[in-house]
Amino acid sequence: MKRASTRRNICTLILLRFINSEFTSKDIAKFLDCTERQARSYILDLIYNELIERTNRYKYRVINLTPQAYEVILALQQWLKEVELIIKK
Repeated sequence: MKRASTRRNICTLILLRFINSEFTSKDIAKFLDCTERQARSYILDLIYNELIERTNRYKYRVINLTPQAYEVILALQQWLKEVELIIKK
């Protein structure tokens, strides 16, 4: 069984990957290269923590982000600003 921190990181990756799009357990399984059963387990965790919601029988969408996901987004924004400054020089 995966450690809680590993599981949390995987869930954060799922949230970041599927922001602004509907997805299925098959999409998650393909993204993570895992079984659909494992993907459904992650989906249950995300639903329990109110991070995703079901849009129909088999599709889901992100409705909330974890603090870790926000940290990643902020770090990416900062990096993009730095890259933009380098490109403008």
